[in-house]
Amino acid sequence: MALPIDNFDEPFADYEYYAQQHAAPAPAAPLAANDTRTMLEDFTKMDGEDEPIFQLDKVPYKPADRLKQLVASNGVIAMALVNGNIVRLEIERPKESTLNLALGRKADETPHRIFLDPTGQHLLISMLPNGDNYYLHHSWRKPFKLSKMANVLIESVAWDKRNTESKSTGDILIGSTTGVVYQSKIEAKEKLFSECRGDLTKVYDVGENQPITGLEYEVFPPAPPAPDKYFVMATTPTRIYQFVGGPTFEKMFLEYAQNAGFQELPGNLDHSVLRFYSQFKGLAKRFAWLTGPGVFHGALVFGSQNSGEDVMADTDLMPYPLTREQEGTTPVDLVVTEFHYLILYDSMLQAVSRLNGNVVHCEKFLIRQRSQIGEIRGIVQDSAKGNIFVYGEHRIWTLTIFNERGNVWKLLMNKQDFEGALQYCGDNAVKKDKVWCAQADHYYAQQNYRLAATYYGRTAKSFEEITLKFIRMNERFALQTYLLAKLGSLPESSSTQKAIICAWLCEIYLNELNKLQDENRLDRMSVLMDEFKQFLQDNVNNMKRSVPTIYKLISSHGRMEALLCFAELVGDFDLVVSHHLQRNAYEQALAVLSRHNEPKLYAKFAPELMHHQPVLTVNALLRATCLDPRHVIPALMRYDHDRHPGPNQAIRFLKQCVKQGSTDPDVHNYLISLLVLQDDDHELISFLISQEHAAQAHYDKEYALRLCMKEGRHNACVHIYSAMGLYEEAVELALTVDVELAKENADKPEDDEELRKKLWLKIAKHVVEHQKSIKQAMEFLNQCELLKIEDILPFFPDFNYIDDFKDAICHSLEDYNERIEQLKSEMDEATASADHIRRDIKSLRYKYGFVSETQKCDHCKYPVLARPFYLFPCQHVFHADCVRSEIMKHLSQAEQQRVTDLEQNIDKCEKRYAVQSASAGEMDTYDVLGELDALKAELDEIIAGDCLFCGSLMISSIDQPFTTPDEEGSLWIL
Repeated sequence: MALPIDNFDEPFADYEYYAQQHAAPAPAAPLAANDTRTMLEDFTKMDGEDEPIFQLDKVPYKPADRLKQLVASNGVIAMALVNGNIVRLEIERPKESTLNLALGRKADETPHRIFLDPTGQHLLISMLPNGDNYYLHHSWRKPFKLSKMANVLIESVAWDKRNTESKSTGDILIGSTTGVVYQSKIEAKEKLFSECRGDLTKVYDVGENQPITGLEYEVFPPAPPAPDKYFVMATTPTRIYQFVGGPTFEKMFLEYAQNAGFQELPGNLDHSVLRFYSQFKGLAKRFAWLTGPGVFHGALVFGSQNSGEDVMADTDLMPYPLTREQEGTTPVDLVVTEFHYLILYDSMLQAVSRLNGNVVHCEKFLIRQRSQIGEIRGIVQDSAKGNIFVYGEHRIWTLTIFNERGNVWKLLMNKQDFEGALQYCGDNAVKKDKVWCAQADHYYAQQNYRLAATYYGRTAKSFEEITLKFIRMNERFALQTYLLAKLGSLPESSSTQKAIICAWLCEIYLNELNKLQDENRLDRMSVLMDEFKQFLQDNVNNMKRSVPTIYKLISSHGRMEALLCFAELVGDFDLVVSHHLQRNAYEQALAVLSRHNEPKLYAKFAPELMHHQPVLTVNALLRATCLDPRHVIPALMRYDHDRHPGPNQAIRFLKQCVKQGSTDPDVHNYLISLLVLQDDDHELISFLISQEHAAQAHYDKEYALRLCMKEGRHNACVHIYSAMGLYEEAVELALTVDVELAKENADKPEDDEELRKKLWLKIAKHVVEHQKSIKQAMEFLNQCELLKIEDILPFFPDFNYIDDFKDAICHSLEDYNERIEQLKSEMDEATASADHIRRDIKSLRYKYGFVSETQKCDHCKYPVLARPFYLFPCQHVFHADCVRSEIMKHLSQAEQQRVTDLEQNIDKCEKRYAVQSASAGEMDTYDVLGELDALKAELDEIIAGDCLFCGSLMISSIDQPFTTPDEEGSLWIL
């Protein structure tokens, strides 16, 4: 593609716009994941064959004079002009950051070479013809002359890539035009300039007065506690050197003082270029050396190399890919990208693939435009920002890379680097399919059929085609491998295809097992059976649609072990357990039940298992976590204790269920029915007692009572009667068994003393009448505090010696005497209290208080003497109507009605009293006055029983607000 050239009016014409568009080149946009184009169209688009990888664009900047050299790093560009000037600028803000320096003070002084460190902050300038050298820091406006480096014409510099200090270059290596390698370190002060720290140290000389055209160094990955170790690569026009060692450069180069290892490539170029390639500012991975015969390149492998050992690996010489018309073109410069070598000639720019050596892009500089472009000078790369610049004497271009990895997968596939090709396919299924097809065909051609089958299984090739391939070759194992791989690659929606493949694989496994059995290869047969079981386990979901088919297939080959394995995998536990029971393998059947813990299986097979293996069955039942004991009762009923001596296993199971908190009445009732039939009723009594202590008994008491009565378990009946609250029946029955048991039940109704006394009297009567034990009956007086001697005397015979109960009679008389004295004392206290009350009442009649003539009602604040009033002991005084109006608010409706009635009756009595006193005199008005006093007393009791401020009314109304909602708004009016 020819390069068009335009005239530029201004040095910075549209440069800011250009910087925004080219500072960070954007890759080509990927296709959408849901693209509906055909597979072929998708492949063509994403393959990138029709899209250019490289694009060369002119930079809208014209140097003021002929450009000799350009360097770029970290977004900073520095240019050396033939007239001795140095231009430095930042790509993102060129106008604000441009610095022009004039160094050439004499006509023959011109820059030889300039060098910019990876951070873009340190610039070295070497001048012709005297070898003067200058240092310019990023923050300075004027360079500093390095007097310690005088007369050293610098040809190359190896920067310290680890350095992050802005005021120091770190340790650097300098290659001169005379073949000498120096070590130095340049530092800058905050305000003033500084010279080099120490002298410029010479560390190596390649001899023969050859210039060091390329110089790079890397630090080996750290391996504590070992010291730093360096790798240095240096080149001359015809030789390439490598040095390994440490911990300093001087010690490293000292190892090569006598025998320097190098490779020589003679050629007709008087210069060479050395480039390293690294990703993400890491260790260099590859190198390329532009020399006369071609580009010498290879990988850099950092391991445990020592002095004299190679770091270069897979080296090769790539001749320049020139046609006949292009012969005679001189290589000028070189840049290394991830997969290409960008070779700049004096008349064109070539992009050569590192993988196959083919030219993938070419830009030609037309001869008729040479006067506008000038001599082609070089190509440089800003590794930090990714920008690549091509420059001539008068023009600068930028090279943009689009999707450099687009065709890498195909190139690697053609080189049979299939794993590498897959890494660059990304998520493109079509590309991956192409690679897997090529990989499978490759292994098939090498007769590595099983490996070929693995990769065929990942492809979209015709299923019939691949299977027929292996069938024709009689490669049963390869066919099996392909089917397994294909099974793993099919989507979940292809359930039918998966079921068919699984059936085919089962047939292959079974045929192979039969073959091994015929050959009596039992060890291999056992291994293959394990593989077959694992296959069934891994693909059981794929075979659920064809379970009957798989059953018939395995059964037809007589592989019962595999059949049971498959049945258990698909959840057909009935078949597995039934098979074991038919073979009397009860322990295996129980093992299946225990593994799967299915309640329905226990309910179905437990009866037969209880009949043959009750102990193991009960152990399994107790281990089951989801089992309802109710469903096991039919199996327990099949249990025959006479056939299996020892503890009753049904009772053991039911007792454990009750212990674990079962509240099912059926479980409790069946347990009682079994315990009743035991020879000893100790377990039955213990169970009933435990139920008495429980919050609620969960068995049917009437059912249990009938069973115990039927079997003559009277002790148990007593406990059941007691649990039912029938204490009289319990005591009566207990007296026929044990008096102590009767006494225990007599004390149970603790809240009913009358019943307790009745029960104890019944026991005493039984003891006296049936056991003729007067002494034992007398002991009941101490055992029950409710009994007295007079309660049990009627039970004694008419003629008996008093000596047996003389002490009890005396003790009872003493108790009565104490009670009489106590009553007497209480009566005296009551009499004294009554006298005291009489005196208080009498004193109240004469109690009075003082009210001043100026005292006001504590409620309405009006003079209290203006109307009838109440005076309380607390000295609060209220008008009668004030007390009534306030009290009425807190009275119930009935009480309010009573107050109204009293007031009306008082009015009537007062009128009647006035009429009678006027007509009959005072003697005939006593009845009316008595009635009037009684009414007033009742009224006073209701409305003036307590002080409004100190009484119970104030306490009961503490939660009520001081104002009503209607009064609340008026209080805030100003």
